[in-house]
Amino acid sequence: MSEEGYEFAGWYYTDAQNNETEINADNIAEKMQNNAITLYAKWKYTVKYDVDGGTAISSETIYKGDDVSAKKLPTAVKNGEKYAGWRIKAEDSNDNKDHIITTYKELETYKNKTEVTLYVSWKDEYTITYKKNKAATGNDVIEKTVTDLTKLETASNLNMSEEGYEFAGWYYTDAQN
Repeated sequence: MSEEGYEFAGWYYTDAQNNETEINADNIAEKMQNNAITLYAKWKYTVKYDVDGGTAISSETIYKGDDVSAKKLPTAVKNGEKYAGWRIKAEDSNDNKDHIITTYKELETYKNKTEVTLYVSWKDEYTITYKKNKAATGNDVIEKTVTDLTKLETASNLNMSEEGYEFAGWYYTDAQN
């Protein structure tokens, strides 16, 4: 008896109140009624998370038949990096291709093993300090954390203006000047 892509998790019994119990040699006798019992097999797979230097995330066990439609994948954390999602590599995929995975439902679509590793994707984060003018301080200085350096804020988006002047653009001055 086997289920492709799943590992045997044990024999289970559900009582009249719908309570599920894993059955083993220690508890089978107490669950029997009239010297008979019906057991069913449960199947599982394990999800591991490769966080590439980020904060560790514990492995998870998913059982066949679990409703994973509302279950969210964990968010990885790494100092100086922005979490960009999870991916499954070709060797763990049933079509031998890499895939971006956003839900457990997608994972179940592509997984082909009883143990699957999801790999984190990171985006670099940058801090840009916008100053109303070279000497600006306090409320005239705004810091923004971004992942895309090609999209600078406009002065009007930052509510920065100078009466009698038109915004000419952003300029850089190194720390010595």
